Amino acid sequence: MIKSLGIFTTAATLSLTAMQATAGSIEVDYKGQQPAKKVCMSIVDDDAMTLKFSLKRAAAFSPIPYNKIHNYYSCNDMKLIDFAYSMEAEEIKTYLKRKGEVGSHVEMQELASR
Repeated sequence: MIKSLGIFTTAATLSLTAMQATAGSIEVDYKGQQPAKKVCMSIVDDDAMTLKFSLKRAAAFSPIPYNKIHNYYSCNDMKLIDFAYSMEAEEIKTYLKRKGEVGSHVEMQELASR
């Protein structure tokens, strides 16, 4: 199965690039803006340290503060936390939840505890 990642940011548009990666049993074809490439691919790879580094780097070159910059990225037209749920990226979900992110995805154990 091949999924395409449509990457959009509110940052300045730079050159478009294409990249293929494999996340578990899913082959991912990246098509999008260069600044968002590492952000979305770190979610595909479930690599929280790369995501953190990419967001810090983006904030350094932007007037948007680091603690808010993740709100300006989306992968496949989804918030980063929702994309992390769709990719089953546990490290990324934990990292984004620590930043106060709440996704629109609800897990079964969350329903049972309500």
